[in-house]
Amino acid sequence: MPTFAADVIQSVTAELACRVPAALPRCRALILTGSAARREATIARRPECIYWLSDLELLVAVPDSENLRAAGDALDGLAAAIAKDLESQGLRVKLELTPAPERYFTRIRPHLFGYELKHCGRQIFGAVNYLDRIPSFDWTSIPLDEAFRLVSNRLIELLELRLEQDRRPLAEQFYTLTKTYLDLLTALSLAAGTYYPRYRARFEARRQSLGWAVEHGCSLPASLPRNLEIAFQFKLDPDSQFQYLWINERHELPAVLERHGLGAFYDDLPEAALAIWRWLAGRLTERPQPSWDYPPRIYPARARLRGWARLLLRVNAARRFSLLPRAFRLFPAGSPRSLVYACAARLAEPDRGASESTLAWVRRYLPVPAKEAGWRELASACVAVWRRHLRHSHA
Repeated sequence: MPTFAADVIQSVTAELACRVPAALPRCRALILTGSAARREATIARRPECIYWLSDLELLVAVPDSENLRAAGDALDGLAAAIAKDLESQGLRVKLELTPAPERYFTRIRPHLFGYELKHCGRQIFGAVNYLDRIPSFDWTSIPLDEAFRLVSNRLIELLELRLEQDRRPLAEQFYTLTKTYLDLLTALSLAAGTYYPRYRARFEARRQSLGWAVEHGCSLPASLPRNLEIAFQFKLDPDSQFQYLWINERHELPAVLERHGLGAFYDDLPEAALAIWRWLAGRLTERPQPSWDYPPRIYPARARLRGWARLLLRVNAARRFSLLPRAFRLFPAGSPRSLVYACAARLAEPDRGASESTLAWVRRYLPVPAKEAGWRELASACVAVWRRHLRHSHA
C-alpha cells in the first residue's frame, strides 16, 4: 500500500474514533474490518480529490440490550453525514457502520469474516478488547459453504453493477470487477487449502489454488491467471497503470477496456464466476454434476427453517401473511439465501440470463413474488432481498 494511502487510513480512523462515540453514547468499541484493517485498501490520489474505492467498514460494539434495528438506522445516518463531511474535505469514500451486540464476539463460529476479524481487525476505540473475546479457531475449520457464499455475493454485486453501470464512474465499475476476481481466488484458496487472510499472500499462492481446482474438475477460463494479475495490480495501486479509467468522459467500460487490450477482463468474468459457483455447489451437494433444473440445496433443513423465519419476521405483517404460502412451497427447495443465490446465478449467465425460460425459472424460485417481471425487475429483486435481509446474516 502506498504511504499516502496509509496516512489517509490513519487520519480517517482517528476522526471516526472521535465522532462515532460522541454521536452514539452507547458505543462500547469501534473495530475496523475489511481491506482497511488488512492495510490493503484501494485508494487513488487524483488531482480533483482522493478516491477510496474499497468500502470503509467498521463494527460498532453496543450493549446486548440495544435495539439493533434502531441502532443500525442511526448509524446509517451518521455514516452518510460523515461521508459527506469527508467529501467536502476532498475524500470520496463509502462508509459502513454496523452495530454488533457485545455477545456477538464471544459467539463467532468458524467462518471467513470471523477469522479475518480475529486476525486482521483493528480496534480503534474502546477500553475492552473485543477482538480478544473472539474464540480462536484454525482457518481449516472454515466450512466450504463460506467459499460458495463469497462467490454468490460477488455474483449479486455483478448484477447490481449491470443495473447501475451507467450511473457509476469507470474506476468504481472496474473496482467491482477487481474485487470479484480476487474473491474468486479467495474461494478457490479455501477449497484448495492455500488460504491466507490477506490478498497478497493468496495472490502469491494463486498457481497452487488454480492448479488444484482444475485437477479437481473446475473448468476455468484460460484468461483467469492474467486477469487475476490485473486485478491485484489495480487493488493495491489504482493510479499508475490505469489512467484511462479516471478520464471524465461518457464511455461504457467494456469499450474502454477493449480499446486498452483488457476486453477479456470484463467479458470473461461471468464465465469464471459461474464456473466456480457451479463447481462449489456440486462439491457441497456431493453431486459433481448436479441437475441445474432445480436450485442446489446447500443448507440443511434447520438452516432453511431459520432462514425463512428470519425473512418472514423482517417484513411487515401484511406482507408476511402473503409470503407464507410461498415460503411453504419453496422450503423444500432451499433457504431464502440459497434461492436468491441460485436466481442470481441464472440471471448472470451471459447467453441465457435474459431468456424467457430463465426468467420463468427465477420467477418460480425467487423468495419474493415477481409475476410477469423482466430481467431488470428480477435482478433488482435479487439485489434488494440480499441487501435488506441476507447480506449481514449467516442463516
